[in-house]
Amino acid sequence: MSEYPSMLVDSISPLPSDVDQTELNNKGLYVFQGLDRGLAEQLVKVSRQPHIDRYCSDDAASRFHDLEHVIAWQTKGRLALPLVKYTGEGAVKLAGFGWMGYKIPPIEELINQGAETTFAIRLYEGATNDHNSPPYTRAILQANDILYGNQGVWLETWGDNIYAQKTYERAGFQKVAEIPGERHGEKIPRVFMVLGQLAI
Repeated sequence: MSEYPSMLVDSISPLPSDVDQTELNNKGLYVFQGLDRGLAEQLVKVSRQPHIDRYCSDDAASRFHDLEHVIAWQTKGRLALPLVKYTGEGAVKLAGFGWMGYKIPPIEELINQGAETTFAIRLYEGATNDHNSPPYTRAILQANDILYGNQGVWLETWGDNIYAQKTYERAGFQKVAEIPGERHGEKIPRVFMVLGQLAI
């Protein structure tokens, strides 16, 4: 398996034509591969949106805190798959951000099953509440499968994020474990899921 990209790109690239983006394209949304400087700068700003802070507080606090943090995050090896909307004259607005990357999960149940490819997705203001998560999730998984193969894909989410869990289940993920967690001082479990054949 080839290694995931570890640097920002000069310009984002289209996904392989086999990836079905029809549902997203009909809404003016497009998934690309790669993260360029312009989108990285947008990523820093959208990571501060209230709903992102609620479910993904590490985005603004560390992962995408500023451009330097985004660059450092990308050096870990990530297939960045931004969801964008054209705003005129070739400019694009970041509507969502998803990625695949190598990461050993923090729980033994997944380590023992060989899970080592993490999956994550975000939708930003303007693209939320419009049923974009399911087709975006499918596009990310299809793209990764074509480019790298979907071996050992896992994710983690909050136990109270029921819509996200249902989206992941429809995409082929199954729940493997639930462990105690805390978000903004409130005790909420962390749910771990795996894709396809790894699920028990």
